[in-house]
Amino acid sequence: MRGMNSLSRGLAIAAFGVLLVSTLTGGCDSGEDSGAVMTAGGSYSVRFQTTPDPLPLNEHFDMVITVEGAGAGAAVATEVSVDATMPLHGHGMNVLPTVEAQGDGRFVVEGMLFHMPGQWRLVVRVGTGDGAEDAVFEVEVTEQGGRVVGAARARAVTASA
Repeated sequence: MRGMNSLSRGLAIAAFGVLLVSTLTGGCDSGEDSGAVMTAGGSYSVRFQTTPDPLPLNEHFDMVITVEGAGAGAAVATEVSVDATMPLHGHGMNVLPTVEAQGDGRFVVEGMLFHMPGQWRLVVRVGTGDGAEDAVFEVEVTEQGGRVVGAARARAVTASA
């Protein structure tokens, strides 16, 4: 930063800070792409977009989920389910959303509803018939709307007998 005046240096530091925070939080508001999260088994990359933007409080919204195989040998995702909970409150959504496969790894989810503000954990379960893997997103919902704040974790789930 040699040769920069203090105003230029301050602006450069502020720009770097905004970029860093954006990167750490997933850099997206609802309606924008969530950023990809790998499932626990590493078989799939999962991302989603919501409509409307911003994600509303206590109003229905829809999602488009995109699932991509992580390698040439990855099984094709044949089904997706979605659920959301509020871990700090010990409850989930009051609705059961519907999911419809669109082909090419795209799934449309209708009827999502975050009925109260706070931290929500959104679980996208990707199934192949032989088992399933979860991708988990953290979503912060406020009175002004919601945004994805990061990936919580991913976990593998085996098919039950």
